[in-house]
Amino acid sequence: MGFNKIVGHDKIIDHLKNAISQRKLSHGYIFQGQGGIGKFTLALEFIKAINCREKVEDSCDKCPSCVKINNHNYPDLFIIEADGKSVKNKQIEDLQREILLRPYEGEYKAFIIRDADLITERAQNRILKVLEEP
Repeated sequence: MGFNKIVGHDKIIDHLKNAISQRKLSHGYIFQGQGGIGKFTLALEFIKAINCREKVEDSCDKCPSCVKINNHNYPDLFIIEADGKSVKNKQIEDLQREILLRPYEGEYKAFIIRDADLITERAQNRILKVLEEP
């Protein structure tokens, strides 16, 4: 797909491309907004772009990394979704353990927490610790 196929979000895409080309990536990014505006898609494209083996500022959708990310079976991509009605403390605890390990295949690991507004209070405190201590 690549950034060029995403409608809207031009300012954000320019910022992400600039960070990639200058190799000045932050340790964490928050994609926030109303439901259905493409946050998850944009996050996946960003993850593909930083792990793509062919292109510099975007994804090629052809290399093994891009194909695996598209199919949600990339070993360095972790998607955390609500377990029942909330994202549980155990899920964030597992994230904390996994985040300490080096990437298996790509240059970067990526963690996406879908519906982060459903994180329990205890798990929120854990995730804050992760974000504050890169």
